[in-house]
Amino acid sequence: MKRITTLFIALLVIIFLLSSCAQPGTATQTVSTTEIVTPNLPTATPTITATPTLPWTSFPAPAVPAVSAPISEANIGQFTRLSSLGEGDLLSTQLSPDEKWIVLGTRNGILVIDSATLNKSYFIPTQMQPYYINFLENGTEISALDRWQSKGGIWTFPEGKVIREVTLACKLDPTGSKVANYFTPSKDLQYAFTFIDNVAGLCNTADGQPVYTLNEQLTNWFLVSPDEKTLVFSTSDKFEVIRYLDGQVLKEVPETGIKSFFFYPDSKILATVYENQIKFWSTDDYQLIDTIKGANIQVIGFSPDNRVFAIRSGDLVRFLRSDDRKLINGISGKSFKYTSDGQGILVTNGKSSASYYQFSDDRSTLTLVNSFTGWGVGYYQYDPGFLSNDNSQILLGKHEGDRVNGWLTEIVVYDIASGKNLKYEVPLTDNAELEDAVWLPNLQTFAVLLGSAFDRTTLFLLQPQTQTLSRLLGGSTNIKNSGIVFTEDSQLIIYARGGVVTAWDFLHDRYAVLPSHENLYNDLLEKSSYIHSTPDQKFTITSISQRPNPGYRDSVVVSVNGAERAEFDGYTDMDLEFSPDSQMLAISTFSLLGGIHIEIFDLASGNKLFSTGEDYVEGDFAPKIAFSPDGKYFAVLPEVGYPQIWGIPQ
Repeated sequence: MKRITTLFIALLVIIFLLSSCAQPGTATQTVSTTEIVTPNLPTATPTITATPTLPWTSFPAPAVPAVSAPISEANIGQFTRLSSLGEGDLLSTQLSPDEKWIVLGTRNGILVIDSATLNKSYFIPTQMQPYYINFLENGTEISALDRWQSKGGIWTFPEGKVIREVTLACKLDPTGSKVANYFTPSKDLQYAFTFIDNVAGLCNTADGQPVYTLNEQLTNWFLVSPDEKTLVFSTSDKFEVIRYLDGQVLKEVPETGIKSFFFYPDSKILATVYENQIKFWSTDDYQLIDTIKGANIQVIGFSPDNRVFAIRSGDLVRFLRSDDRKLINGISGKSFKYTSDGQGILVTNGKSSASYYQFSDDRSTLTLVNSFTGWGVGYYQYDPGFLSNDNSQILLGKHEGDRVNGWLTEIVVYDIASGKNLKYEVPLTDNAELEDAVWLPNLQTFAVLLGSAFDRTTLFLLQPQTQTLSRLLGGSTNIKNSGIVFTEDSQLIIYARGGVVTAWDFLHDRYAVLPSHENLYNDLLEKSSYIHSTPDQKFTITSISQRPNPGYRDSVVVSVNGAERAEFDGYTDMDLEFSPDSQMLAISTFSLLGGIHIEIFDLASGNKLFSTGEDYVEGDFAPKIAFSPDGKYFAVLPEVGYPQIWGIPQ
């Protein structure tokens, strides 16, 4: 029943899309981030003879790799996500070094937006959530790592051509029973230094095989030099320096009580950090050259120009000149950040104010310029705020309540020199939280990421003239008002969300966003009963019932011809789809206990053939799913983001 309904919906979709085609000779129309351009609609409905010509947008959809065969039980071990369209839940934002692009980390990949026009320009799909994004080779390449730094990739920027994608599965433990405690991948992702249960070594990421393992048992920490020529680690009675690429011992220095290390950015000085002091060693011969005293020392980091570094003792942050390690000044604060040119710092007291300080040209003094009312960024306000590139404006948040349990009520922008509110205050509601922001030089304003406990993260543009926030992308969408199908020729994916129908020609890397059509939209969203049959009528879903699960929430049991095929604890939402060959059942679920999963079962045996990880989908509803009629592709429409294409790659 569901397949018949789906094919009927697909037929309606094609009819509508044909009637929505651009007139012959009409130029391709562009869809911006703030407006959907409505194509001219002819009055007559053409005969259905081929895939229609659509008003394709200028934003290219990511390429979908070719598949080798239809999805089956025999090749399900190779089943993987091939690509996804557009952004998922937003994670972070930054400006490219040349200031031309806004770079957004999303759960589906890296989205690149033109910083002058705010048009989506490129999308780089990733096989992991890109939590850490960095620019390489003077901004011509971009790298990303997941939150555990166990998966990563490097791409050309901004085009997104793959240079290298890796999973850092280092085989220091031949049995495979021990999980890595920590990864430190090289900048080119060819190697990863790995620490597994006190055994450490360097692995080649191509095959996961160790290049070498250390004979010593590490007691605390290890660190790779910025130039990736050496690696230092501590044991119970010394620190040892080895050559990074082959593990050859270069120096052993008797030392006890080392808590951590840090290198100068040029790799010429190594510092060993203890409970009450820091020692500095020349990396030419590892002779001691200086010592700094202090209690409970934590090293915070160097300024962008490398002329200053900071250390913390409790709430006191001391700033020192890098060349001679002379104290510049000490400031009490919970967190701070350097300006992009390294000439100033922004400090928050963790309560209700932030202060801006300026270094002298010779970095001998640090002078207070102005203080401002407002808190920092993020749940614990670890980031004190944001500055414009010329350090003339500062963006802060105002909060109600205490530092942990408070909520954001206003976004404010100050003129740093005068200390006055620059132009406006933007009121906020719905327990918003300021998560990130970036200054846009071309537009002379800030773009901000806002999230809350009740909504998905959204990117806004701060509008000084109207004192408002203009939504650019992101935010929550209701999966209950979404639907997805393939056309009968398996050429297009048609999906609906938010009243808009979109056609994705995933074989030609393009898509068209069309105006809503009420009848079609409702048909696309309408779901048949879960009690339905496979295309060949051989198997039928006979029941989906809840039953108590002691110690847990209710569970849901899916039965096929009276035999159990799947059981889900803490069930909240579900979607089902049979494969076109009637051999498999795909089930998409959202569980209060287990999160989101998409699982595929063999109908004959009931065996589970495949299960996704939670890195691939997110939200509070089960994703909508669909097999292509030719069986080669599987589509996933999560609550957040856009469709993903799965299949068997060549």
